[in-house]
Amino acid sequence: MFRLIISALLLLALVSSRLGAGSASVLGVLETPQCNEKGGVRVRALFANSGKEWVSLNNEKAGGSFLADRMEWAVYFEGKKLGSFETTDPGFSTEYPWTYPRDRILNPIPGQPLPAIKNEGQRFQGWCSTPVDRPLIVVFNGSAIDPSQWTPSILSRKDKERLFCAFKKAAGHALVCPKNSEAPVPFNYTLKNMEVLACLKDKKDRQLVTLRLRPAKESDTCDGPIEIAWDQHTFMLSKRATYLGAGLELVGTGDFDGDGQSELLFWHSRYNENGYLLFSSNSIEKAKYLWGYH
Repeated sequence: MFRLIISALLLLALVSSRLGAGSASVLGVLETPQCNEKGGVRVRALFANSGKEWVSLNNEKAGGSFLADRMEWAVYFEGKKLGSFETTDPGFSTEYPWTYPRDRILNPIPGQPLPAIKNEGQRFQGWCSTPVDRPLIVVFNGSAIDPSQWTPSILSRKDKERLFCAFKKAAGHALVCPKNSEAPVPFNYTLKNMEVLACLKDKKDRQLVTLRLRPAKESDTCDGPIEIAWDQHTFMLSKRATYLGAGLELVGTGDFDGDGQSELLFWHSRYNENGYLLFSSNSIEKAKYLWGYH
């Protein structure tokens, strides 16, 4: 009798878990995993939302609650659906919990057509390499239609000036090592040294802007990791400038949880750290999925 009760409870837990996975929206990417390029493209399930809040699937407990043995994903690029495909779960176990978010992936079932978009501009650089194809948004039990209607725009001179003070505050000081010297000296950068890498505008006239200092040869000769000042920095610009972070590349935007508001999904790359960040349309960080390599 005791065994029957235990079996019934285990079955109920399994069914509840699968019901949770089936009713929640899961957001992920179709990508070439860093440091495993020969393995081909895989799905990395990042975040889940069952109607209340976004949950990062960066640990075994969360993954077990929202991932199923077989899942069908819709693929989106710039708000347009490119197709759909199914994945199977190869399972995962590790003695080191910190490797879970790095190595936990789902396998597309062989024989299905998988959309691919070339990585123009050598973007989405990671710890090991720059992918040939850019990551694409995939959604299980949801969509990625973009009600905010983010479209490419041009940053005006006036707005660039507005952002310069915010950039200096976020980026901090910059150093260079002239004439191959290992002794760094301050680099007093000005507005002329700042370049715009990307600018998008939504229907509310908010701008999503990524800036960086123009690369200087002398900055590469300094010993050790390059300072954060030389990285690219992303801001949301409306009445004021809101800093989103360094080392971000926009993967895409969309209403991933069906609440009528667009979210923004970014690739994140820093020293010994890669991953993805999810922001609301109000520039609030909703969830993060990050991992390291040593």
